[in-house]
Amino acid sequence: MFTATLSSAWTTGVYEIDHIPIGHQDLSRLATAFEALGFSVSGLCRYQSPDYPLESWTCRAVFLERGWLDLQSDPDRPSSHGAVPHSCLFRAPSLIDAASELSTFRTGPVVRLVRDWENQEAPPLDLRWVSVLERVAPLVLALVDYPAADDEQGLSKPRHPNSATRILGLAFGDVTPGPAADVAALSLSLSGFRYLPRRVFEERFGAVEGGMVALRFEVASLEDAACSMRKSGLSFSVADHAIMVPAQGVLGCGVEFTLAGEA
Repeated sequence: MFTATLSSAWTTGVYEIDHIPIGHQDLSRLATAFEALGFSVSGLCRYQSPDYPLESWTCRAVFLERGWLDLQSDPDRPSSHGAVPHSCLFRAPSLIDAASELSTFRTGPVVRLVRDWENQEAPPLDLRWVSVLERVAPLVLALVDYPAADDEQGLSKPRHPNSATRILGLAFGDVTPGPAADVAALSLSLSGFRYLPRRVFEERFGAVEGGMVALRFEVASLEDAACSMRKSGLSFSVADHAIMVPAQGVLGCGVEFTLAGEA
């Protein structure tokens, strides 16, 4: 059974990263790619919007102690295109509170989604999200809220072979933060976003076609993370208390594992 510890972002003064969606035409291959990286991947679930009943999609998830990855089926994405993060959502206690905090920002309409598990691995999740229209980062940022019920229901926490415990953020190459980044950082936890020169990014994650982006995770043990890479035959490098995995296979993004306390 899979779940994640829900972040109490509003107790830290900023809204922390809740989850990062990443899609590919072949969801099974995408899940296998993350298992090769040493993650435990959930079973199938489906999202549907009561506001748009004709739209639904299947997904799987990687739940961490803090934050999670939303692995999505994207049938319209060409199979030759590697999977990359397409947005980053920050958890707020309520969208009303968040709208007040970010009153100077333009936002999109509120969208409601319901996630149901195919084999009832966990209770349904009813969430609402709204996108931030100001340019803060090279990808879409959004705010999400949903009930804090996981801990009360006593669901178990996943343990990943690579020892990953939380999402740190994202690394970008050859781009700069958006003009609204400084103001957004007062309310959104953007400290885990890294902006690297092209040369540095390519040294760490290889020459990536399209957008240069990498997922960043905290791990309890670099050796556990390295062991997962070796078992799967994945290439990687080690430097500065971190493991860098270049884009390969169905993944069009790099992956960084940083030792806890060194981020």
